[in-house]
Amino acid sequence: MRAARGSRQRALPGLDAPMPRAMAAETTAHTGASTWSRDLVTWQPPRRSADADLLPNQNQLVGRSRDLERNSGIAKGGIQTVVDNVVGTGLRLNPNPNYLALGRSKAWADNWSREVRALWWSWAETTACDAADTLIFDQMTAQTLRAQLVNGDAFAIALWLPGRSDGWATKMQTIDADRLSTPAGRSESTSLRGGVQMDEYGAPLGYWVRRSHPSDYLVTGSLEGYGQWEFVPKRNAIGRRVAIHCYDKERSGQSRGKPILSSVLSNFKGLDRYTAAEIQAAVINAMVAMVIETPLDQSGIEALFRDDKAEYLKARSEHAVAIESGSTLALFPGDKATAFAPSRPSNGFGAFQENVGRIIALAYDMPYELLFKDFTKANYSSMRAAMLEAWRSFNRRRDDLGTQWADPVYMLFLEEAINAGKVEGPDFYTMPYAYARCAWIGPGRGWVDPVKEAQAAEIRIKTRISTYRDECAEQGRDWQEVMDQQATERAYADELGLPEASTGSAGPVVGYTDSTLGPDGPPDAVPADQQPKGKQPPQQGGADAIVPAGVSPEVAELRERVAGLEGGLLAAAARPSPAPEVHIHEGAMRADVHIASPPVEADSGARRILIEHEVIEQDAAGLPAVTRETYARPDAAQAPPEPELRPAPGTVLKEIVKEVIERDAEGRILRVREMEIAR
Repeated sequence: MRAARGSRQRALPGLDAPMPRAMAAETTAHTGASTWSRDLVTWQPPRRSADADLLPNQNQLVGRSRDLERNSGIAKGGIQTVVDNVVGTGLRLNPNPNYLALGRSKAWADNWSREVRALWWSWAETTACDAADTLIFDQMTAQTLRAQLVNGDAFAIALWLPGRSDGWATKMQTIDADRLSTPAGRSESTSLRGGVQMDEYGAPLGYWVRRSHPSDYLVTGSLEGYGQWEFVPKRNAIGRRVAIHCYDKERSGQSRGKPILSSVLSNFKGLDRYTAAEIQAAVINAMVAMVIETPLDQSGIEALFRDDKAEYLKARSEHAVAIESGSTLALFPGDKATAFAPSRPSNGFGAFQENVGRIIALAYDMPYELLFKDFTKANYSSMRAAMLEAWRSFNRRRDDLGTQWADPVYMLFLEEAINAGKVEGPDFYTMPYAYARCAWIGPGRGWVDPVKEAQAAEIRIKTRISTYRDECAEQGRDWQEVMDQQATERAYADELGLPEASTGSAGPVVGYTDSTLGPDGPPDAVPADQQPKGKQPPQQGGADAIVPAGVSPEVAELRERVAGLEGGLLAAAARPSPAPEVHIHEGAMRADVHIASPPVEADSGARRILIEHEVIEQDAAGLPAVTRETYARPDAAQAPPEPELRPAPGTVLKEIVKEVIERDAEGRILRVREMEIAR
């Protein structure tokens, strides 16, 4: 058997020999892993750990990122846009203790939250929270986020300074991340990376911090503290947090953060150089007004002025052509003036800048339009879709900032408040996180179309898929503060005897009632070929104005019909409360009550009485573009039993929604789309 096996191997010579290059390339399962492709042969990046990839290059990345943030308006604006949308004017604390875990009631949690929020304001909205006594908590939060974006890291320590007169001992001190480093004389190891001391599982135990910034001697001229490090534990002996280190941990084992612009530094620098070159070329081109051409070349000049060449050159230099507004040029004999046509900036400069800008915007995780503040090519749909994507990124960053920075600071504040007896918390050390649970409300996302988005918010609340807390938080407001303020304003208005405020005809849509939708769902639009056309006069006096004299014949006819029907309708309604006022709306070319002739003689089950009219949407001129009318049946129990009314033959009851889809330059209606439900 051995001999047979050996002979079989000898029958296949070259089995272990290297394969030809062509065969090796063809047998690569993934084309991206090819080592012979001309496009990929020089692309051989090494596989290293997160710290091995980052720490040796961190100083260069941070230095170049700071240089761009200082000297590039685009880089500076991008950082500021992120800070404005994530932090804005500050993060608002919304305490939300886990009252179930604490064995308390919801009422207790609400009262406790109000007390804590009031105490938080006395600490966070003053410089009592800052060891340097210069910043409030919101400013420190913005500084922390900015440092994390530009440097990759943000670092702070909590100090206990009870000797000040502000009533609080807990103070926060922000520290430049440059001071966080491995001490001189010690090398990086499995337990020490980039100044972070870790245990065997990678959990930070503490941080090595320089006593001064390594470049301070350039300002002070002193080497005091230079080359000296101090170890700052993450927690002290009783478990109280001391050091706070904020960074994006993208890979397992990553001990430090990297700047947000790390992946596009080369793109940014290239764009800056190209922009500077275009600006310089444009300036030089602008300085040249025209070119003076002579018909003689060098040899011709020498032949013509062989003896007096120097005299010719002197005469030319003395014959200066001064170009001023409206001047007539006197040229040297034989010369010709040619206008200079500048070719800079290049025609492709704008397109190139936009394309590179879109690549840079991806690094910020925001749309190009938001980074460059250029909304000229955006419409409502595209801008809303882009902003929704941007807000996913902003919300994620805000959540990370709350987890890494705001939550630990709130825990430190709450611990002091409870120990000082300023707020209740007898079992705080047993379940600290049940007490410290909270939410952070950032700046509002704003509205692209306030009317549509306010209507959508109300519909979400009415259909119970959202809450006042969620809707207020999206606009950067605390729902309890909003309701407290509304109650205060309502009480003050009642004290002054003012009527209750009304949203008016342009108020938010409550949702279509059964009488509006009809049994088969929403009405269909009238086909385009059946839509009314022709110019009509603009609306006078707003959406709810009664048509004045001198109106169009169509509106005048509507007015006469309504006047003739109004008395019969109000009598047939037999309602104890006053009937709604009937208006005619010229802007949408319809009356509030639409009843076809002959006049209605209907029983209470068939009759419709207008109870609500709303302008759902207005155009740019403030005129109604989409209107909605809601009709209701009078209560049968309130209707008189006699005489019994029957609908007259041919009577048609309608519910109508009309939309103005086109107006001329003066605001007159050109096209109207009507949707109706026959009853």
